[in-house]
Order: sequence, then structure tokens, then C-alpha cells
Amino acid sequence: MIDFQLNTDEYTLYQALPEDGSAQGNITTRKALRWRKAKYWETREGLIRKQAAIAGLGGGGTLRRAPDQVDGTELVGQVVESVGGVRIPPRVRERHLYGPLVDTLRESWSRETRSNSIVVEDTSDQGRRITGGRWTRPDIVAINLKEYDYLPGKYIEVVSFEVKPADQINVTAVYEALAHRRSATHAYVLLHIPQVRRDSLADDLLSVRSVAAEHGVGVITFGEQDNYDTWSILEVALRVETTPERLNDFIETQLSSDSKRKIAMSVR
Repeated sequence: MIDFQLNTDEYTLYQALPEDGSAQGNITTRKALRWRKAKYWETREGLIRKQAAIAGLGGGGTLRRAPDQVDGTELVGQVVESVGGVRIPPRVRERHLYGPLVDTLRESWSRETRSNSIVVEDTSDQGRRITGGRWTRPDIVAINLKEYDYLPGKYIEVVSFEVKPADQINVTAVYEALAHRRSATHAYVLLHIPQVRRDSLADDLLSVRSVAAEHGVGVITFGEQDNYDTWSILEVALRVETTPERLNDFIETQLSSDSKRKIAMSVR
């Protein structure tokens, strides 16, 4: 299965089935999803047709994840999360994406932007700390220094990232990123688009890209948060000439003491 895809309903049903590959009653599954019969049976047939699920007997019938195979051998006793070697990742909450994304940005962002990385920090959860409001608090902030061959001095880049999991991809992400950009130099939205959901999320992604391009907000998609090879920069963020006062205040209010110390040492 070179290009195995699931639509939104098929993915939702697959995730509702036991990970260990055990059978689950159709009635139980449908009630858990709160789906109408027609929707359930249509989606069920889609999974079976794509060889992602297997129907079984029993009162009302059962459904289970189809076991993956390697060289024709069924992998017994393992978590079933792939079909034909194509992984079907579970849903990931937004807050669980931050850590791996920060690590990946630390390793790869400066190389991608040809700049010197100073800090990359998760700024999503700052408790009661006053940061200027909900939409002024980005999920991740990266601070870089950039130098040019024919221009004097160093140029600081304050880049904000708004993260959205696959089930929350819409244009709201762009407007949140715009709120951050008032005090940064660049703003990006980071969108989780697993390979198996690429087609079903295509329209949502197109809407986000259209609005983002209109406002100069960057768009990055990633299939795996900890693998930069699955990342794609679809729209490059435009630099905004934010005043030094705003940049300084943003760093002061959003970043940790350790990060501020690193920045202060780097710009001297």
C-alpha cells in the first residue's frame, strides 16, 4: 500500500477499535461513537474494503483491526497500528506535541533558516504568569541570530509557532499566529497531518494556506513530530519589522530566565 489513505470517519472508527487487535461488537462501537447506523455501516465497509479491519461473528457482529504482516507472517501479541506497513498513528493531544516539536526545531530549524539558534522554548503553559492574554501566548518560540555577508551587525529573529493537531486544523490557527506576530518577527502555524490523513485534510489545509499567504504567516506541516524528514514548509513567513521595544517586551514576558540569559549573552 504505497499511498494508503483513510478519511476522517474511517480514521475515527479505526481508533475506536482495541489496539491489541481483539474483536469489539458493532453495537458497542457504534454507541461509543454516537453514530447513526447508516454512517457506522458505511464507514465500517470502508475500513474492511481497505483491509484495515476484519468483520467477525457474534451478536450484532464484531469488528477488529486487521493484523499487519511482515513477509506474510502475522505479528501476534503486538499493538496493531499499521496496515501493509503503513502506520496509522493514534490521535495526539496538542500539549503532547510540544516537547517533540521543540526538540526537532532545536536540531533542524537553524539549519533550515541558515541562522544561529539561541533558544527554542515551549511557551504554551505559563500558568498565571501575565503574558498579555490568551492569543498573545504562542505555543513555541524560537530565537535566532542571522548575519549577512554585506550587511553590518547581527539581526535577531523572534519566531512564534502556533501548533494544531490533526483534528483542529482550521483558519483560526492563522489568526492566533497573527496575534503573536505583533510582537515577533515571524509567525508560523505548525500543523499535524499524518500521512494516512493527507487526503481527508487537504481542503482544511488549503483554507489555512490561503489565509496564511494573504497575511504573511508561514505554514509548516509534519507527519511525525520527531522526524524532520516528514516536515514540509508550504508557506514561508514574511519578516515583520517589529519595533525593538515590542521584541524586548515579548522576550521579557514569554521566555524563561535561562532563555533570557542566553539571549543576552548572544547579542552582546
